[in-house]
Amino acid sequence: MKTLRRIIHATLYMTICSFVLPETTLAQTEGGFSLGLRPGGVIGNTELTDKTNVQAGLVLRHPMVGRLLWELGGSYARLDGERYATDVAMGELRFLLAKRTGKVRPLAYVGAGAARYNLKTSPPQRTADVDPLGIAGIVPVGAGLQFVFGNSTALEILGGYTYSLADDLNGATTEKGNDVFWGLTVGLTFGNFGPRRTTEQPALEVPSPPAVAPPAEPELDVEVEVEAEVIEEIEEPQPEPVVVQPEVPEVEVPVTQLQEPQLNLAPIYFATGSARVGPNGRSLIAEFVKTIVEHDIVLLEVRGYADTRGARGRNLRLALKRAQSVKSVLVEEGIDGWQISVQAIGETPPLAEGVWHSRRVEIVQVE
Repeated sequence: MKTLRRIIHATLYMTICSFVLPETTLAQTEGGFSLGLRPGGVIGNTELTDKTNVQAGLVLRHPMVGRLLWELGGSYARLDGERYATDVAMGELRFLLAKRTGKVRPLAYVGAGAARYNLKTSPPQRTADVDPLGIAGIVPVGAGLQFVFGNSTALEILGGYTYSLADDLNGATTEKGNDVFWGLTVGLTFGNFGPRRTTEQPALEVPSPPAVAPPAEPELDVEVEVEAEVIEEIEEPQPEPVVVQPEVPEVEVPVTQLQEPQLNLAPIYFATGSARVGPNGRSLIAEFVKTIVEHDIVLLEVRGYADTRGARGRNLRLALKRAQSVKSVLVEEGIDGWQISVQAIGETPPLAEGVWHSRRVEIVQVE
């Protein structure tokens, strides 16, 4: 029932605009702005079971060079499934390649934009650290046909594929790969699709007056006095005196003075999906601090790792949280925060010791 109500509202809005907008676009010449309405359907392609729902949009279009046009648009879509529902508001900049003549004109587009998604119904498989409200980049591509009616209205049927730069539009990141969705719209575009109209007026022919010969001028003897050119002498720059610096004897520094003590500390391991440093980890870090102070180590780098389970983006964020947790404990034990830099390495393949070895944080010395 809700889906039917949305389709009825979109149809009424498009019908009203079809009577109002043509009156404002009739004065445009070919090459001006066009306004389009885009109601249609959409279906997601996520790790959950997806259903078809509705979408609607509004676009502003203008030609660039030849068959190339740009289009700025905003749209709303409802991604729906058996156990989730997400509202998606999108803003896009597209570049279109379209035929400019004929009654049936093929076109194709590609663009970029951003989507603000709001998870309305959470699935049972929802990931704990997924935010229900967020913004993600999107890349839309598609193609379709434009059917021109008269000089000011065209019907456009477009099929599109939108790739999002996020994996949690449905609230779940149980499998690798970002969320995408397909769409089909049937809308109207209002502009001027007729031949180019010119407003140039034909030039009026003005009869030219009869030619009159100018009176003859008497010849005059004029002597031209030429001044002699004065050439100034240019002084050549004198070379600067060369100062020989005395040689400074090289002083050999013993190799033992250049070598810095190397820090070799054992990794700190974490539980699956956790970034909390346990009691054993805190005791181990306290021993590390004693070693760091004894060797007078100044700069440290804390590197966070994660195993290959789950989404890659989530694992990278988890590795960063683990490294930040270890840095906090180091600061509590007396190491200044400016001495410590944090780096998230992310996923590492499982080693022979087991997959648990990948869920670790390493503390290394910065040379």
